[in-house]
Amino acid sequence: MKKLLATLALAAALCATINSESLWTDEAFSAFLASHRTLASCWSTLLHGDSSDLQMVLYYLYLHVWSRLFGQSEIAFRSANIPFILLFAAVLVWASHRLFHSNWAWIIAALSPLAVLFASDTRPYFDVIALSLTCLTSLLICLQSPTPRERKILPWLALLALFIGALFHMLMLLLALPLLVLLLVTWRNNRDALHWPDWKLPLLTCAPLFLAEFAYFAWTLSRGATYDYAHPDLLSMASVLFRFAGLSGFAPNRHYDNPMRPYLAAIAFSGIVFLAALVALAPAWSRALFWALFAGIAQIFVLSFALHQQIEFRHLSSLLPLLLLLILSGLGQSSRRTWAAAALGLIWLISDFRQLTASEYRREDFRAAAAKCLALQQGRRAAIAVAADPLAPAYYGLSLQGPAPCFPLTDSCQQGLAKVDWPRKSPAQYALFWPEAQIKSWLQLQHQNNTAVILLISRSRHPMLKNSAWWPVISAQTNNPFEMQGFAVYLLTAPKP
Repeated sequence: MKKLLATLALAAALCATINSESLWTDEAFSAFLASHRTLASCWSTLLHGDSSDLQMVLYYLYLHVWSRLFGQSEIAFRSANIPFILLFAAVLVWASHRLFHSNWAWIIAALSPLAVLFASDTRPYFDVIALSLTCLTSLLICLQSPTPRERKILPWLALLALFIGALFHMLMLLLALPLLVLLLVTWRNNRDALHWPDWKLPLLTCAPLFLAEFAYFAWTLSRGATYDYAHPDLLSMASVLFRFAGLSGFAPNRHYDNPMRPYLAAIAFSGIVFLAALVALAPAWSRALFWALFAGIAQIFVLSFALHQQIEFRHLSSLLPLLLLLILSGLGQSSRRTWAAAALGLIWLISDFRQLTASEYRREDFRAAAAKCLALQQGRRAAIAVAADPLAPAYYGLSLQGPAPCFPLTDSCQQGLAKVDWPRKSPAQYALFWPEAQIKSWLQLQHQNNTAVILLISRSRHPMLKNSAWWPVISAQTNNPFEMQGFAVYLLTAPKP
């Protein structure tokens, strides 16, 4: 009964973070695929889109079915995480009791800001965290004197969680190397830890499934990808690890060009407290989990620098359970180090609170930006131009018009948006990639037609948005913009010849 109550309490706390705030860029793409009228239409869009979207195919298909059942509101989309929140809560409490013999250690692990952040996100990362935790916990129990019933069930559970998790996001496969290291270190310490007969049938049965999955991913990679990330450096990778550790609530929101200097003291303080807590818990750590986590993070650095692609902290979601289980191993066997548990819990709790409540950590407010455009249009003859991602403004009522590719779509804006039943309150021009000459020509034409121009432009630090040709044109304007999180909305006049 205590385990059930603990599971329900944790699940309820995580579900309480689910909100109806504005969808941000990536969430809007998830919502777009989920909102297709038919499953066949959703699959067709995936098939003709970017290969990286096919690498999380099961998530999009799952979200499509969920939206058919529960609607297409922001909270409905984010509530698709609820089954995985329940899974995560149950397995975390189970691991705390079964593996580390602690009735309370799961409370600290549950405060992980990365898990709390992703619990209310219309992306597959929390689902991957829950499935990775299930895989790892099942394997660890199999390595530590499982009961006869566990020996029959847990090998299947571990393999199926890994298989399904990879279909939710291919980066679940980053867990493969840590799993091998975990097995190797355990085998070196205890040659009888893994009872291979228990795994024979599950492995033989699942092997064709994994081969088919690998072939599918090889096919998606062969199609290429249009997404391009910045080149990594040591500072940027250190920033990724800082956020992976759950300390981003002490640092600036790096989605925008916020200065780092005001946060240096908070970054140093939180980092020192976090490292001190880990050092205090280290003597009681599971050696196998430590080397598994080390291998997982090392491979991230190698892949990032080898591929010249800056990996984002969200891409490490499959590795987060390794960190949580490692911390549980220290907490469960180190009752004398309660100060370390308290310090770690307090640091994570502060980070959680700031990320959930501080306005600076809010995602892009597409809803407010679209609403301001529509409000400015009331009572005047005005044309709207959008220099931002097209899908989120479309979700909030702007009917985007523009030729293919309507990035991130491969077809035109009209063709893509015709696949979903979103409200169309006003037409708008998709103008993110217009060159400066086209912008000036279009503004002159609107001026000649006595039509006002309303511009919605993103203030993201992403190079594609930061280097928009609209900015030189805007700099010549004297109009003060209306600003909201991530955006500016301008009422423009025609530029001087």
